[in-house]
Amino acid sequence: MKFTSYYSKVVKAQGVPHLSPKELFRLMNILFIEASMHALDKLPCEGNSQSNKNEALFKLKYQLENLTQKQPPEQILQSMVEHSQ
Repeated sequence: MKFTSYYSKVVKAQGVPHLSPKELFRLMNILFIEASMHALDKLPCEGNSQSNKNEALFKLKYQLENLTQKQPPEQILQSMVEHSQ
């Protein structure tokens, strides 16, 4: 959960960044998808359930990559702050 960990450290060190509603919505989606992937990954599954789980994880990974454009958390947050000014 690299985005969640990074954002948590930033908030603890610098406080909550001021983001536009659009960028805040994007950030919340990134954090939600990452948390969903983490929870789904911890879910024990067998057989057909494992196939469904893998498909769901693949879809979530695609959504996360689409939101982040495969950029590191530092770059994403910096971009969000810049777009919010």
